[in-house]
Amino acid sequence: MGLVPSIPEAQHSARVKRFEWRISGEVVKDGERYTVTDYTLPQGLALSITELKPNKATRGHWHPTPECYVFFDACNLTLGKMERAVKAGEMVYIGPNEY
Repeated sequence: MGLVPSIPEAQHSARVKRFEWRISGEVVKDGERYTVTDYTLPQGLALSITELKPNKATRGHWHPTPECYVFFDACNLTLGKMERAVKAGEMVYIGPNEY
């Protein structure tokens, strides 16, 4: 699992606002646990933002391709049998078929 240094909160918030201004997305799921917004990017890339509701979590799943998660808020991340704290602004690499 690769990690990128955390971004200070003030810089992080400004970056998120600039990013949202440049592209538009479509809410594809809005449920009790979370909201998912999908963005279509050039060259076949996909970007999804999952906003968890307070005190909720996603169920485990896997993808055949690698993923990178950027966390907007601090939380705990469970990957396989490992659980650890993640800081706001931290990026976590998840390899193909990891769950």
